Amino acid sequence: GTIMEPLAGRIQAAGKTTAEVQDSLAKSLKPFVDNPNVTVRVVEARSQVIFVQGSVRSPGKFPLQSDEYLSQAIAQAGGLSEFADASKIRIERHGRDKIEEITVDYRDVKEGKDTAADIRLVKGDTIFVK
Repeated sequence: GTIMEPLAGRIQAAGKTTAEVQDSLAKSLKPFVDNPNVTVRVVEARSQVIFVQGSVRSPGKFPLQSDEYLSQAIAQAGGLSEFADASKIRIERHGRDKIEEITVDYRDVKEGKDTAADIRLVKGDTIFVK
């Protein structure tokens, strides 16, 4: 969200391109440095994450890969535990003004019966496995 630089102070980064952040940082440094040469690059996009909770072997927060699907996220979490109820896996998706809940019968995904049920994930999705 923000970058803290001792001379420049707090610079807002969220929602800006790297070029915009570079410009803001350079402008903030001008009173202290002649012709500041600033380079900004993204090392890790921390906002691009998903969460897998419940009856999986390794629940937690995971980086969202491009074009990642439910089956891949469950695999990242080590797969379903032996007590998991694969018939009712819930995906909670946070929109701007509402929370959408999607329930998937994951047995159909595993057996190849319903590939459309292998939902494509978006940043911030939370997967709940009972």
